[in-house]
Amino acid sequence: MHYATAAALTVALVDPLVAMRAGTVLNCNVPDVALDRLRGVRRAELSGAEVLHVVSVGSDQVRVTFGFAGRPTDPHDDWALGAEGFATVTALTYPAADPDPAVQSAVEGASAVLDARFAHPRSLPADPAPGTPRNA
Repeated sequence: MHYATAAALTVALVDPLVAMRAGTVLNCNVPDVALDRLRGVRRAELSGAEVLHVVSVGSDQVRVTFGFAGRPTDPHDDWALGAEGFATVTALTYPAADPDPAVQSAVEGASAVLDARFAHPRSLPADPAPGTPRNA
């Protein structure tokens, strides 16, 4: 698991998030790749594909796996971009993506800055077949 990649993006998103209005939540999805393999960062809409969560409990651990039941219908949503090796950022308000143009513009700007900082357009290994669970 490449937690350092997610940690680097999380830290980099703190300042943009603090500058947004109170109540804004940023959903950041990060592919499981080393930071130097990340293809970039994009603002994305939430995918309409169903997300599956499976929890198994053992005597001394809990394991959560997830996968997608469907395929994305939009090549620019968070699922599709994640499958291409990009991290995605989506501003949320309950219960969906935040429609405020100022928030969307701020997320677009933050994504562009992060993309310039973290993009590594190298080829990536093939993704598992759609619907294949991934460990979280």
